[in-house]
Amino acid sequence: MRIAILGAGNGGQSTAARCGRAGHSVRLYDRFPEVVEPLASLGEIRTGGAVEETGPIELATTDMSRAVSGADLILVSVPGFAHRYIASELAGVLQGDETVVLHPGGFGGALEVRKIWSDLGVPAGVRLGETNTLAYACRVVEPGTVHIGGVKGAFSVAALGASRTPEVVQALRPVFPNVEAATSVLETSFDNMNPVAHPVVAVLNAGPMDGGDFDFYADGLTPSVVRAMEALDAERMEVAGALGIPFRSHPAWLERSYGIVGSDTMDTERQLASNVMRGIGVPGGMHGRYLTEDVPLGLVPMARIARLAGVRTPVIDAVITLAGAATGRDYRSEGRSLEDMGIDNLTPEQILEAIA
Repeated sequence: MRIAILGAGNGGQSTAARCGRAGHSVRLYDRFPEVVEPLASLGEIRTGGAVEETGPIELATTDMSRAVSGADLILVSVPGFAHRYIASELAGVLQGDETVVLHPGGFGGALEVRKIWSDLGVPAGVRLGETNTLAYACRVVEPGTVHIGGVKGAFSVAALGASRTPEVVQALRPVFPNVEAATSVLETSFDNMNPVAHPVVAVLNAGPMDGGDFDFYADGLTPSVVRAMEALDAERMEVAGALGIPFRSHPAWLERSYGIVGSDTMDTERQLASNVMRGIGVPGGMHGRYLTEDVPLGLVPMARIARLAGVRTPVIDAVITLAGAATGRDYRSEGRSLEDMGIDNLTPEQILEAIA
């Protein structure tokens, strides 16, 4: 296949290596020349750790039109706060029969992209989907070199609307045979665990986070922090259940993703820290993506959906408030709104119909 990968960060570079190694033609796009230029010179991406492979890239460019022209599959691997920019740029170059997958979608990513495309007149024939997570737990070591901490045993994808999910699964399988169909983009949204795993740990470890020399998982996941994470996770599952959306707990998610089975949640998290996430620091500290992405584009839209469903979320609300107070930002006003997702005037029943 001809595959365009939009975003040359952790997810984009690891995905490019996988696609290139699998024999596909890979075009890698990023909006920043300082990111693209070293990759264009290298002409390949290497991974190490849990997966050691080298994949050639045909093109690394800041020109989105060149990247996506004639692509059989377009994978968007950018932080949630870049979805709006990517969606707007894509709107001017899509022809109407492409498959575009947010890898991952965060919470409500596909809904926001569809709203933008609807406003900009993108042809309805474009297949739009999102995954619940990246295929790998990974970090860029240097341009063109990515460390893979763990490989997901399975991850999910859904199309918007859900009737087109089999087409999106078929498009992804040549690259990711471990991808499975989810029931809808609300399932993939609720099954994105970054808002569960990151913000509460960061807020309750604000001092060490500010210090910088801090192993996020090994040092941050103490028994008290894990209990708070469990409480937040319980609220997430209650909201999903109220809407009739399939859900799994964070420990069950880790078992599915990495085969981790602990005697209790704390044991599960310790195994995650030692087996998959060892040495993961906190780039940006309290001003990094664990808060700046996972709060406004994870917990905030989740809380807004919860209010629609009539479910109280005091722990989620508290983490949003504390994260904003600690960083001097108003994450509720910055965060993904119901209007952004195009569902501000809908009842829960109408939302479910709109994603079918």
